[in-house]
Amino acid sequence: MAPIPKVDWDNLQPFKAVEGNWDKIKPYYDNSMAVLGFGTVLTAFIGTLSSIIKHGFKMPRIHPIIGLEDLKPSWSHPNEYVSEQDLADALLYEFTMAQRRQYLWNGEYEDNGPSETSKGRPRDRMEDVEIENAEQ
Repeated sequence: MAPIPKVDWDNLQPFKAVEGNWDKIKPYYDNSMAVLGFGTVLTAFIGTLSSIIKHGFKMPRIHPIIGLEDLKPSWSHPNEYVSEQDLADALLYEFTMAQRRQYLWNGEYEDNGPSETSKGRPRDRMEDVEIENAEQ
């Protein structure tokens, strides 16, 4: 069996060298902490200033002093006058047409006319649906 080398555990402590030479390391440590602290404060200041400039020097709209009922919209969105039901119907219609296209492409679809849920609403018939890349 090979001899096991003797390990000096007292000299293997990782902070022993730092502890013994702290008087030489301390000036570099203090300098690096001062530079990091200044860099952190400078970065926070620049970020805050850029955020203020980005928002046009306006204060935030929601503030504890302001009541929520007093807030007026600063701009209007194009979908502002569309009801949730209209949006849901549009998404359902798009989904249904995509499913019909997929079934028609695979030859699995049979058009039986309007369903109970779509009666009274104008819907496209399968004859009006154009399949993309059907010639391939």
